[in-house]
Amino acid sequence: MTEPYVFRQFMEGLRDGMAALGSDLNGATKLVTEMNAAGFLDVTETRLKCPIGIWPKDQTLRTAGLYWRTAIMDGLNGLANRSYGKGLKWSREAIEVFLVDVRKSLMDTSKHTYFPLHIVYGQKPAS
Repeated sequence: MTEPYVFRQFMEGLRDGMAALGSDLNGATKLVTEMNAAGFLDVTETRLKCPIGIWPKDQTLRTAGLYWRTAIMDGLNGLANRSYGKGLKWSREAIEVFLVDVRKSLMDTSKHTYFPLHIVYGQKPAS
């Protein structure tokens, strides 16, 4: 997607804010390497694309998208207050104004967005 999308801007700010606090928002992409380094056996990774919202035609994906969008909406304040407030030093008022547009973008069914979902598991080594 090349056109402006407020939720993408939110995620970019979230990444930057968490980096300012010493955390990696994309840390899940390193789990396979870290689990292998820790000695886990048969480490397996599955990457899925979970839709955000109710735009998919497939009923199962539509339901998953509804649940995922609801989870994101429920957590927006906490995520924003931590990463934007503490990490990027935004005021509470600036965060709330920005979140109005973020919520609108999440409800926009004309945007067919996905969120990456990483499932990583392995076998604990015998001791």
